[in-house]
Amino acid sequence: MESLLPHNSSLITLAQAQDLIGFDNLLVGRLPKLLITTMEPILASLNNRKFTIHRWAQELSRQLLLFTHRQWSYRNSTAHYKPSEGKTVAEHELVDEQVRSLLLLPSSSLPPQHRHLLAQDQTKSLLNGTTTAKQFWIADIHSALVEAALFRRLKRTKY
Repeated sequence: MESLLPHNSSLITLAQAQDLIGFDNLLVGRLPKLLITTMEPILASLNNRKFTIHRWAQELSRQLLLFTHRQWSYRNSTAHYKPSEGKTVAEHELVDEQVRSLLLLPSSSLPPQHRHLLAQDQTKSLLNGTTTAKQFWIADIHSALVEAALFRRLKRTKY
């Protein structure tokens, strides 16, 4: 990759120092010493006695740790947390997506005795229902679609 910085830039050296300790170490608040020495004159020029280089480094480390913890918490809540019906958030969303997709089917794609599954009055209660009820509805729709395909095949076959 081409660098946009001049070859003698101190930022290149700083990036190399960070590469040496690794990105994972950065995310747990471990900073390269070169970052501290680079930032010290910048912070000193601000003439703020309360905000020392030591305090700046502590706050940066704390913010990096908080960021990492929030990311970890979010990932765990979506991947592992089972809020209801023993399913993760992702599993609930997948079922909802399948329901929304199947609701777009024309009722003519189902045999007449199963068209009630796509009736408008049932749609509202289905969308507000439990994920388990939605899974049973999905199974009913799939069964009706298989039956419709079987009827179409039988109609084409001449005895």
